[in-house]
Amino acid sequence: MKTLWLSTLILLLMGCSKKNGNVVKRTNKTHLQQGTLLLSILNVESSYLKNMEKPARGIPDTLQWWIGKDESWRIKTFAMDHDIHIYRLDNVNDPLKYFKKNNEKHYGDVILKTYVLEFSDVSSDEDIKKVFKEASLRQYYEKTNNFLFWKPDKRKYKTQSKPK
Repeated sequence: MKTLWLSTLILLLMGCSKKNGNVVKRTNKTHLQQGTLLLSILNVESSYLKNMEKPARGIPDTLQWWIGKDESWRIKTFAMDHDIHIYRLDNVNDPLKYFKKNNEKHYGDVILKTYVLEFSDVSSDEDIKKVFKEASLRQYYEKTNNFLFWKPDKRKYKTQSKPK
């Protein structure tokens, strides 16, 4: 048992892992290829840290769902302090329908507009910008290895608070 643990540790340190008994070299390549972004722009700007919300006058809050092949990500942006909350979820049956219903149930009174954006190749920034442009949205976004999200402005969003 100790030998198995030590060999696994060595593989991890070398940037490798075992898959079906074979040693596989891990890469830093993104596994994000395609997906759907359900983007709801809200009519409020808020701060989770300060526990305040007011009508949006410039930069709005957003509620977004990145729906990938095997998993989904919930992305909530808070405009006042450029805070962001991100959650990973396993996909559910008909995730687009499920997340739309969830948005309406919990945010229906503050949703200004909702977009369903299909991305066939997120490795290309030009393709990403084209999708946003066709929807008449600003072409501000961030992309991780797991999801893509739209930003209502150029500023950097980062996690600053933790939901209770």
